[in-house]
Amino acid sequence: MVHAKYVVRVGIIAAALIFGWALLSSPGVAIADTTSDSGSTATHAPRTGRAAPRPRPQSATARKIPAASAQTAASTIPRIQLANARPVATARSANSIVSDVTACACNLLKTVATYGALFVSDLRPPNIPPPPPDPFGAWAVLGWVRKQAEDAVEQIAAQPVVKQVVRAVERLAERTYDAIMACGTTPNGATVFERTPIASGLSSPTDFVVLPDGRILITEKAGAIRVYQNGALSPDPLLVLPTRTEGERGLLGIAADPHFADNGYVYVAYTTTDAHYQLSRYTVTAEGINPNSVLPLFRSVDEEANNHQGGELTFGPDGKLYWGIGDNTVGANAQDLSNIHGKILRLNPTDGSAPQDNPFVNTAGAVPQIWAYGLRNPFRIAFTPDGRLLAGDVGNNAVEELDLITKGGNYGWPNAEGTCASCTSINPIYTYDHSTGNAAITSVLLYTGDAFGPSFQNTVFIADYIRGWIKVLSFNSTYSTLLGVTSFDNTAGSTVKLAQGIDGTIYQLTIFPGELSILSPAG
Repeated sequence: MVHAKYVVRVGIIAAALIFGWALLSSPGVAIADTTSDSGSTATHAPRTGRAAPRPRPQSATARKIPAASAQTAASTIPRIQLANARPVATARSANSIVSDVTACACNLLKTVATYGALFVSDLRPPNIPPPPPDPFGAWAVLGWVRKQAEDAVEQIAAQPVVKQVVRAVERLAERTYDAIMACGTTPNGATVFERTPIASGLSSPTDFVVLPDGRILITEKAGAIRVYQNGALSPDPLLVLPTRTEGERGLLGIAADPHFADNGYVYVAYTTTDAHYQLSRYTVTAEGINPNSVLPLFRSVDEEANNHQGGELTFGPDGKLYWGIGDNTVGANAQDLSNIHGKILRLNPTDGSAPQDNPFVNTAGAVPQIWAYGLRNPFRIAFTPDGRLLAGDVGNNAVEELDLITKGGNYGWPNAEGTCASCTSINPIYTYDHSTGNAAITSVLLYTGDAFGPSFQNTVFIADYIRGWIKVLSFNSTYSTLLGVTSFDNTAGSTVKLAQGIDGTIYQLTIFPGELSILSPAG
């Protein structure tokens, strides 16, 4: 929770930003459609609601909160042109002049908003230990007074009414910031896409997979595997796995074998009733899933905590099964190779064993299935067409990350969050910060289709479950340089997965409401 003594200052900044946005949104002011969303702000999921600590750049383990990702706050990035977007007139006219002025005003407002958010972040006090008492006890007296004052502030902040006010201010600041950062981008109505719900009434859906025969298997947190086929969601589940559901426990991931058409194998990751993480394989037939076809592949040694489970399963072009697992709410786990938490695992799908070319297969005491480590909560992972692995790592107090995962790579958590110039760990390729409140990167899709136009090919779609948006990132061929960020949908809802359809449309799964939809070009 944000400290109560800073709420007034946050409210003042939020009010200033709202005033600026109101000016730009007033009737008669045209919004230019050639500037871009800077993409520099947001956070990971699920969030705790605590304010981010002030960064300490000189420390070897400092978190560096980026003011912008691969660009300065005042710079603009050429927008990815949306399919069927309205063409821009070449002749200079009164409207184009107004658009230019509006674009300039948008850039100025974005800069003010960014620095305002950073100012709010700077208001958060650094974690500095109190000085030792002097021989006369003066410091002890001052320390006692300071402790009493802090206790009083905490008691006030703990009151339900104060909590509601604080959260209301946080939400207002978040929405205002996102609205301002979308200034100058093409609004939702002009992106020319349609959202068509195809399966509604799902109970806390967590994942889905599109099978080669057109059926879609959807997992629900409480253990059910539902099927969508022939244009309808079957009322009864194909299978219900016994699972724990506290916090983020439950049935979390599903993947189909690359040779599903021949073997019918699907792989599921879930929390067992005795709180262990289980990876199992089932066989799907035209009639459904035979529960007796189960083949257990991997079971965690440790019991699973309520949060930070990750859960994504995906096959690589090498035919191996990759599994993203969170730190189990213990940050130190991510740097400890003797456990699976805070890691990306790489397994043989036949028996769950470690491939012999895994990086730590010959390291004493290490779990041989580990492929990469130093992650907090890699909720979604996805492969690029040339075999590179991307992971959306849900953050803590500072930033959300998109990481390029490499063999044996260390991504820094808990010693680094976001970009860290002084760390030896691997920095993310894209971040957005938590300056304006909670966030969680819960979808990563490498889009290779052409349904939305050629400019979207080989771009990365990401979604934030808390902020409720979908954005599109473009990179160079090696994913080492961010080229552009654009808003695709600022009202996308609580997205937990995006996946590409055979025809180039995009499937979107939202947990609230539990719904599977198709995003397609309008018309």
